[in-house]
Amino acid sequence: MGIRVLIIAFACHPKEGSEGGVGWKTVQLLGREHRVFVLTHLRGRNPISEAQDNLRNEAGVKFFYCGKEFKWHSNRMIARWQSWLEYVLWLRAASKEVPKICNLHGIELIHHLTITTWRCSPVLGPSGTPLVWGPLGGAALYPWRLLGMMSLSAAFFEILRNIFSTASLYNPFLRRGSRRASHIIGSSREAVKWMKKLAGSKVPISKLSATFFSEEQACAFTKSFTQRQPDAPLRAFAGGNLIGSKGVGFALHALRVARDRGVFIPYTIASYGPETCFLRKMAEKLGLKDQVFFHPGFFGQEYYKALAEHSVYLLPSFREGSPGTICEAMFTGQVPVVVQASAQGEIVTSACGFAVPLGSADAIVCGLAEALVQLARNGDLKKSLSVGAHERVSSLYRSSVFLESVGHIYASALSRA
Repeated sequence: MGIRVLIIAFACHPKEGSEGGVGWKTVQLLGREHRVFVLTHLRGRNPISEAQDNLRNEAGVKFFYCGKEFKWHSNRMIARWQSWLEYVLWLRAASKEVPKICNLHGIELIHHLTITTWRCSPVLGPSGTPLVWGPLGGAALYPWRLLGMMSLSAAFFEILRNIFSTASLYNPFLRRGSRRASHIIGSSREAVKWMKKLAGSKVPISKLSATFFSEEQACAFTKSFTQRQPDAPLRAFAGGNLIGSKGVGFALHALRVARDRGVFIPYTIASYGPETCFLRKMAEKLGLKDQVFFHPGFFGQEYYKALAEHSVYLLPSFREGSPGTICEAMFTGQVPVVVQASAQGEIVTSACGFAVPLGSADAIVCGLAEALVQLARNGDLKKSLSVGAHERVSSLYRSSVFLESVGHIYASALSRA
């Protein structure tokens, strides 16, 4: 049964989305092909044990835990900085556990999976044990000229993040750690390009998104697609953590421009985050209180229903790693309207949606508004792009495609050991 793999997954949770969901789904999938051992954070012990009991551990995955519980600040922005500190402290604890696990279980390969950031050096195992690192995201820098479209705290965060990212490229410890990897995976073209700067030309680097869908998920999203009413009035949708880089402020201004042109489009923001209060005030200032609806988020069957009831995925977003939310929306036939930046800009083509060029703030707003007006006034275009969005995601983001790609990467890493 494959090889004995130790997966380093700081974030791994059976009931979470984002990083935790990526970790859980990936280790369960890889467990079908390999003998998988997972080192994750202590706080996941109870939900993981419960989920493993329900699954009867069919994937053959064994979990190990380390780290300490962390007390989070009530301010969401401060908590974001705390998450970095927690990760650094966990990496130190994990580095002490990895050699023990490798020696005890005869690990043949280490795969550092989450979190999917390149700014902290991966955990290294015993000498000679090949290391696969990724899929990695977080390579995009937020455009300085667009900082005025978010709150002051969000702008401050993006400024510091840009500086930290650029400086990290020259961190000698990080560069040395990356160059000890046998294979690196970037989640987008920009991530691959960034990692080549960090790791040099001698380390093989592949492109593979961390987003994939199981057969069960594919059936559920396809069902939502078939339940869609093609002639229903246009309704826009957005999801994911509500932070400044998501560009929801641009979406609100675009809705105002479209409304001035006679096109009224209800907009559901099904998420929560540090920018929520700022965006509520912006919507009120723009006169969109009757048009924009802030929802804490949909879950289970309600989520699939909400996706089917909305026809446009409106989330500009300027930096994405593996954007699962947009892929879920497109799988159900929502037409994406985004900015041509980061991973979202790579996913969206003219056959399935609109990727507005990354220009000035006014140009982006006008481009988004024009896309919305076209969709509202051209039913045939909306239907065509809806089908294109569904077909693109359903063909590229299957779990079988991900599993096959990782298999080739593992073989490459083992050959270089």
